[in-house]
Amino acid sequence: MPHLEPITPGFSTADAEYPNITAKNGVLTLTFRTWKTQEIEVCFSEVCAFRWQEAELLLPGEPHDGAVEVLNSEWLALHVSQGAIPEEQAAHHYRFNFNACGQFEVLCGSFTVAGEPSPLGTLSASTQGGPQATRRASKP
Repeated sequence: MPHLEPITPGFSTADAEYPNITAKNGVLTLTFRTWKTQEIEVCFSEVCAFRWQEAELLLPGEPHDGAVEVLNSEWLALHVSQGAIPEEQAAHHYRFNFNACGQFEVLCGSFTVAGEPSPLGTLSASTQGGPQATRRASKP
């Protein structure tokens, strides 16, 4: 049975604009503008699967405008059982709920956030000139 662990990724998906999703060579980039018009760029590494849907499919207690890590994920277990993710590789199932436009899910090793400084993760100057936070899974 899946279990949700709320995470605080350093940005808000509440009332955000429709995101742009690009993928190449195992790296996926999600960019969007927050309700405060802040441009957010999230780069996911070691990606083996992702999906976007406009219909909300929420588990009990899941925020409609937040982020969670799905533990005991059947979707992640399917990819491990079929060899898409090596058993020894640390992989996570993250779900980002954009209450104004849809739901984004990704199976990945880690992600970085560029844009507004985050109280989580280690901040450093990115090659783009803005702050960047790198994290595995930051939990509140």
